[in-house]
Amino acid sequence: MRYCREPQPVDRLHEEELERHRKSAVHNDIAVAAAMYYCAEEKICPPPWLVAASANLMIELLKKEKSKKRGRAAGRVARCRQDLFDFDRWNAVHQVRELKKKNKDELEILKTWGDVDQRHVTRIHKTQAWLLRHDTFECASMSLTGCDAKAGPEAVRASYRRVKRAMADKSVAYRYSLFTGNFLHRVGIDWGYRTGTKIVPFYDLTL
Repeated sequence: MRYCREPQPVDRLHEEELERHRKSAVHNDIAVAAAMYYCAEEKICPPPWLVAASANLMIELLKKEKSKKRGRAAGRVARCRQDLFDFDRWNAVHQVRELKKKNKDELEILKTWGDVDQRHVTRIHKTQAWLLRHDTFECASMSLTGCDAKAGPEAVRASYRRVKRAMADKSVAYRYSLFTGNFLHRVGIDWGYRTGTKIVPFYDLTL
């Protein structure tokens, strides 16, 4: 997909102006922002060097952003990190609910089966006991063990409600879009499962 028409008419004045910005940016990276502003004002496509330089500049500025507000969602990067955590917790709740439905169906199927692998039967009953012993948000909290979004049941509940409210509006739901590539790592957001996390069955997880 290309947003700039090819080939574009050559405008020597624009080329000379952007080249001046490129040389200036070697010594003062604010020239990158000035060059991008110039392209926006003149409604011309930024050259590849400017796109790459702008991306790097924005990443550096995001990493160094300081907010006067307090809390984990004070700055842009912090808000993005919190949104990712909220979404992970919301998803964990849905996974637990799916597990409950699946476990219930498997228990019904066991009644009609004859010769069944006893290890499989044991797993189903252990999972049932685990699900009955804890409520949905406790189970979701435990399922996030080893994940950066790990939190207690009440925090999981709060995150679930935030995402549920946002999902009611399709336009707001886009705040939980996942970014491709290594962008999140570049801006300092660690997200996902920590390395070295030991995977254990649901029924062996504890609060």
